[in-house]
Amino acid sequence: MDYLIVAAWQPIASCLLRPDMPSMLKLVHLSNEYEWTCKQWKLRQPVIFGDVLDTSARVIKIQTSSTGRTVVVRADVKRENRTIVSIVSSFLFRGNSF
Repeated sequence: MDYLIVAAWQPIASCLLRPDMPSMLKLVHLSNEYEWTCKQWKLRQPVIFGDVLDTSARVIKIQTSSTGRTVVVRADVKRENRTIVSIVSSFLFRGNSF
């Protein structure tokens, strides 16, 4: 599972580096949640050396509060054009300078 976040990091980071987002110096990582798209345990195949993965990400939620702006990004990791895992990552941009 740890390798999947490495594979998805570039699309996740591109969602956070948009011009309308605050400075990356104020960024705090909050959480990662993983969800297998195949619900049957015995049908899940682990990611192994040589697998070709395709990743994409999009912002699914932005919430502003008194402590800062929380941004939630969903990344999909695909193998052979089928999504194998979805990763939901939450980040906080500290402060109220938006």
